Amino acid sequence: MVDQQLVIAQFRTWFDAFQDYDFDPQGRLNVYGTVIAKHPHRHIHNNRLPFRFGRVEGDFNVSYCGLNTFEGMPYYVKHTCWISHNSATTLVGLPNHCNSLVMEGLSELASFEGFPEQVDLCRFTWYPQQPLLRLLQAKRIQLGITQMTPADNPARKVVDILKNYAGQGQKGALACAAELAKAGFKDNARW
Repeated sequence: MVDQQLVIAQFRTWFDAFQDYDFDPQGRLNVYGTVIAKHPHRHIHNNRLPFRFGRVEGDFNVSYCGLNTFEGMPYYVKHTCWISHNSATTLVGLPNHCNSLVMEGLSELASFEGFPEQVDLCRFTWYPQQPLLRLLQAKRIQLGITQMTPADNPARKVVDILKNYAGQGQKGALACAAELAKAGFKDNARW
């Protein structure tokens, strides 16, 4: 049984914009509004969320929180889910659904396992060693703001290839992998 008063106290310690809330039968906290980490650049205790979220009916922002796992995140985020600049090595624990996913500066990712099943837009930072084909589940793919220039940046070439197959998921993965490998991005051509 979840100690709901403890969860509420932890929420108030680590997060802002606490609107209406309730708990689902599994003891997860549902928030009817936006959730934003209160102290960016101050790591959340033990580098993980202190309790489990359920649904968030707004944005969810845990960027710069030092998270080494995304376990405990909401299974549904109505708007944008921000997870940038954390040290997790996989995406396991991310929502199954979010409108937009912003995942810039995740240099430690070794796997994109856990990428949402339903996401309209994904904005990410390109790293040459990361397997990127799971990004094809997103309907639209965008390069992180810091990599938009210069024009000869290899990240732009990778994103241009990914955009050709965006929204196709596994159906487009084989053709996308072939195109990435041919362009010299073999490490990115993995699921």
